[in-house]
Amino acid sequence: MKRLLLLILLLLLLAAPASAIDLKLAWNPNAEPDLAGYRIYRSTAIGGPYEQIGQASVTPEPGFTWPVPPLTEATMYFVVTAYDTAGNESGYSNEASIYMDNVVPGAPQGLQITIIIQPPGAP
Repeated sequence: MKRLLLLILLLLLLAAPASAIDLKLAWNPNAEPDLAGYRIYRSTAIGGPYEQIGQASVTPEPGFTWPVPPLTEATMYFVVTAYDTAGNESGYSNEASIYMDNVVPGAPQGLQITIIIQPPGAP
């Protein structure tokens, strides 16, 4: 099985805090003739444990788009496996990670106004 490579493309719109963003995961296709698809896993800890977040079909350029929930602040780790028509599943691909800070900062508090009166002729 060819070495799978995950590429993560991230688009952040800073002008729209707390808006939903998507991660696009892509990897080199598996060339086995009985390939049925791919399973995508993520974790918030390096090396897992991983939870399955989806599946991808066999296409000329396999990939997966995952919507990142709003109010997320964490490093996320992703791996992919391939599975065949008999249900056999490969080991994990290399791990790819991204740090997400999707949390809107709190509003400043304690705003005050101070009046400063300058005497006439003061610089």
